[in-house]
Amino acid sequence: DETKLRVKLKQYSLKFHVPRTIGACAGVTMEQAEKVHNQIRSGITGGLSNVWHRKNIAGETKINHLYVEEDKVVSRDSSWVMTHAIGTDFNSLYPFAMGSIRTAWNPYDNGIMYMPANLKEYSEDPDCCRKIFEDVFNKRYQKNDADAKNGDFVFVTVKAHMPKQYWNEFINFPPVFRNMIIDATDPEVIGKVNYDQIQRIGSKRGKERRLSSFLDTCDEFMTFSSYHMFFLIDFCHLVIDEFKEISVFTKTDCFHKFVSTFTNRRIGAMKERINGNKGKKKYCKMITIAALGFEIKNDENHSKVKTCNYKEAMMSQGRPNFLHYRKITNNPYMISYRAANFKCDTCIQCGFATVSNAKFAYLIFYYGFLTKCMDMTRIHVFEGDTDSLYFAVAGNPRMGVRHGFQFVVKDKKFCRDHYFEWFPSWWGEKEDEKKLGGLAEGGGEGYLRRKAAL
Repeated sequence: DETKLRVKLKQYSLKFHVPRTIGACAGVTMEQAEKVHNQIRSGITGGLSNVWHRKNIAGETKINHLYVEEDKVVSRDSSWVMTHAIGTDFNSLYPFAMGSIRTAWNPYDNGIMYMPANLKEYSEDPDCCRKIFEDVFNKRYQKNDADAKNGDFVFVTVKAHMPKQYWNEFINFPPVFRNMIIDATDPEVIGKVNYDQIQRIGSKRGKERRLSSFLDTCDEFMTFSSYHMFFLIDFCHLVIDEFKEISVFTKTDCFHKFVSTFTNRRIGAMKERINGNKGKKKYCKMITIAALGFEIKNDENHSKVKTCNYKEAMMSQGRPNFLHYRKITNNPYMISYRAANFKCDTCIQCGFATVSNAKFAYLIFYYGFLTKCMDMTRIHVFEGDTDSLYFAVAGNPRMGVRHGFQFVVKDKKFCRDHYFEWFPSWWGEKEDEKKLGGLAEGGGEGYLRRKAAL
């Protein structure tokens, strides 16, 4: 009976494109399935959390940008002085990234970001990888939902570079977010300011693995999902030099109903009388966020700790999963050990696709909207987090600190046509304010609320 149930579940999964654990299937051996798992596992990184400019004081700090000159990165202040700061924050970015929500700003697959479902094919042959990827890439602008959904979702591992003539265009907000081992003792790598600070406090540093942003793959193999790779080629002029491996999955939008339902329930709770139903609102938000699963956090690399007495601490050193121990007081000790197993609530391909789709949306907002309609010589990004960006803006010093982007718009027509694809309107309801794929603006009332902007 259990075997029949497993067979029926597999048939159901294949018929309705429901994601399931990566394993052997038609055309894919168990050994190849394990390689697919390792490929996806190596590419998973969390959201960006970088600080580019530490000091941002209105009326004092000058707008600063980086430039590449003679193969050296130069930091240069402009004549514009910061007047205020603005923060933008995505509405439930991870639920949106997994929810296959249609948006007007997404140029691919008729405005929908699909998720990977079941493994179809895997290849390590460079020529075969290139052919498969080119077939998928040439079909990225589907205008029919049926054709888009019947296409393939790929994870591709490549070496790629950005031509030098485009470096200055992207160096102030590099589009490749990855963990990389860096030499924290080299001032040319970490910068003179950071190096001097480390020397001053006497910190011992060496080679460290850090999440940061890069212009390209830095002559290393990196794994990308479909939409992120499309963006890097179309918007950032990335050129693929070498293919290592590619895994092909069917597409699915099976999370759409789940995400939409709980988002609508959350909005309904906000609209309830007497300041809204705060408990229900938080519950609906946490349910959609928790659905992502914990495996994307590299849970298998996290050690476990427990307290014990001296005898048990000494005995634990002979166990194969022992890491280290520390004395807390006279008797209690704290030991650290490697977990024998860990829990995965989400298929690993869905975990990777979710964080990758989120990065794609993050980058489309910056390069597909902001840089096209704002005067970026009067703006610099000083901090970026998983789903938010913070800007120093040189606006009008006589207008205070709450006039948003009003005085830095360079293309008013483009801004007028696309602003409300991202931000809520001032006459909109809660549905518009909290729409998935949209953003909230902090530190300003929204420049389009002032009719003078148009």
